[in-house]
This record gives sequence, structure tokens and C-alpha cells, in this order.
Amino acid sequence: MSPLAIEHLSAKEQLPYRQSILFMLEEWGAIWMNKPNRMLQNRTPLNTMVKDGLLAVHVHLDCAFDWRENSS
Repeated sequence: MSPLAIEHLSAKEQLPYRQSILFMLEEWGAIWMNKPNRMLQNRTPLNTMVKDGLLAVHVHLDCAFDWRENSS
């Protein structure tokens, strides 16, 4: 069942679906953190955070961040 298809259910009936969606998102986050990324010179985001700091990954995720910083 898709996330949009559960809107008609009561809150109690929605709970298992919402928990499974949250679990999937947590799982995907863990996979992404440990998968090499070409935008980070083929390093994992976790490795990049440790070596270059959190800001290096933030710039990659927020494409408008660098634009705001350098637009003056």
C-alpha cells in the first residue's frame, strides 16, 4: 500500500504502514551513508564527514547552499 493510500485509514490502522515507511527510510539512510558517491570523489558520505567535515556533505546535499554563500 502506498503512503498516499493510507490517508483514509484511522490513525490506529495507519500505524503499521507508517512504521514500515520509517524503517525503510532509516535503512536507506544507512545504505547511502556507506555507499561510494561520485559527487564526493567516490568516497562514502560517512568517510567524507570524518575526513573533510560535515559541511562537505552538506554542500553536496543542499545545492543552493554554495550558491547562497557565494552570491554576493
